[in-house]
Amino acid sequence: MSEHPEELLPWYANDTLAGEERERVERHLAGCAHCRAELALLHAMRREVKALDAAPGELVRAQLLKEARRSRLKRGRWMPAALAASLAVVVIQAAVLLSLLPRHESYGPLGARTAPGVIVQVRFAPDATEREMRDVLSAVNGSIVEGPGALGVYRVRLAAIPSGDRERIAAAIETLRAAAPVVTHVEREP
Repeated sequence: MSEHPEELLPWYANDTLAGEERERVERHLAGCAHCRAELALLHAMRREVKALDAAPGELVRAQLLKEARRSRLKRGRWMPAALAASLAVVVIQAAVLLSLLPRHESYGPLGARTAPGVIVQVRFAPDATEREMRDVLSAVNGSIVEGPGALGVYRVRLAAIPSGDRERIAAAIETLRAAAPVVTHVEREP
């Protein structure tokens, strides 16, 4: 065996190595002072662990606790101040970012907000051009408030008609319905 069997030595030291591997390790130990010294160290460690009367897991836990206490002492008193300063920077950044957000109204779902005046819902034909839509809306003095929604419905404000003038509202709705190739549906919002 030309290589040192270092990975097998702990098993040999615990007397758990058997068969051909045990024989190979013993042959190697007979001619290798380095591995014999390593084996002696493993035997000494085994005796010390047994003398402590503690499980190996408890030893590792104790060592980790010792290291944690030592690193806590090294941190010193500057750590709480640094933490407070970093939190202050985060709060200031959040305040600055929130102040930069736009303050205007955003688009919302169809019918989510009420627009002033008489509102009708209009659905245009899918192949209607922008010019045709504009001509139909100008015939009733209407302007698009929102839309199109998911179903292709626009909210249109009839600007020149007061909300109590039922005759003019009905006439505007009939004018929109009369534009049948361009307009496919018209309904007044309550």
